[in-house]
Amino acid sequence: MNDDALKEALIHLYTHDSQGPATRGTHEEALRARCREAIWDRLIEDGLDFRSWISALVRDLYLSDAALADGQGIEEACEFWAWFDQTMWTVARRTYATIT
Repeated sequence: MNDDALKEALIHLYTHDSQGPATRGTHEEALRARCREAIWDRLIEDGLDFRSWISALVRDLYLSDAALADGQGIEEACEFWAWFDQTMWTVARRTYATIT
């Protein structure tokens, strides 16, 4: 999964998860698994590079000048990060820690 595909997938999953469990379906669960695999692969390849990538994603989505002008801000960045940490990052990081 390339950077753009992972970005779009994460945004899609976050949007669906934010709407509640009633909107989750088989597609989202398969996509979630592919994203976790992509995160895992990136952690194995270069964990620091992935950390930089995800930080830049959050900055661009919620803290860039354009995002701030659209009403986004630190609260939305924190909400996204909490979601990512609990649903995507923790699972991949926990698996990564067991082999390093």
